Amino acid sequence: VATGQPDNIHVTRRAAGAEISSVIDRAQAAIVESQPEIAIGEDGQRLASKEVVILITLPKRDTGTATNVTTRGVGSAAFALRPQLRITGGRMFRPGVSEVIVGASIAERFEGAALGSAMRFGGREWRVVGIFEAKGSAYDSEVWTDADQLQRAFRRNAWSVVVARIADPGALPEIRRRLENDPRLTLDVKAEREFFEDQSKALSNFISYLGLTLSVIFSVGAMIGAMITMYAAVANRTGEIGTLRAL
Repeated sequence: VATGQPDNIHVTRRAAGAEISSVIDRAQAAIVESQPEIAIGEDGQRLASKEVVILITLPKRDTGTATNVTTRGVGSAAFALRPQLRITGGRMFRPGVSEVIVGASIAERFEGAALGSAMRFGGREWRVVGIFEAKGSAYDSEVWTDADQLQRAFRRNAWSVVVARIADPGALPEIRRRLENDPRLTLDVKAEREFFEDQSKALSNFISYLGLTLSVIFSVGAMIGAMITMYAAVANRTGEIGTLRAL
């Protein structure tokens, strides 16, 4: 939940549920970016970031087990939209180059994620040139790089999500109504904080259902084990029980 900013909107494909499964084509992304509610940055450009989100696998440092890691391709506006991010080691990646920066959590837990190391994914090698912190938000567990380079590496021609800042947070209902009712678009528009709250709830519900299912399975297993133990004890003492009953 701490990942979201109160004046940012998060736009994904309708009913996608997560950034990984969302696809927004370039025409739709351009329409979102051109909305009058989008704030203008100090450089005169709109504060909107068209991003690609992909899963890669990296080996854990302690066990060597390959684990999915979220990799986010971003543009220059991405950092203005996330003021909680700061580079703590190295430098920022250069646009147009196969360079990445990694969250502090990734750098600590995964092989090849240390500053100066090299990762291999998308058919090419990526140099780790920086480490960043995001104040404990979800971004601490991500790898960031140039969006255009990530698209080319994975042969993609669309975006996963558009993140933008609106000049007036009170204008959210209006921009949401306009975009969601536009017949050219199939998009969901949410406040960024609302989006990550929904993600947290979905994960929490999954964990609750998983915990309940495992509890039921283990309970049934424990009862069967107790019954087997009881019947085995009785079967081993059949002669004694028969003698007792005869007496």
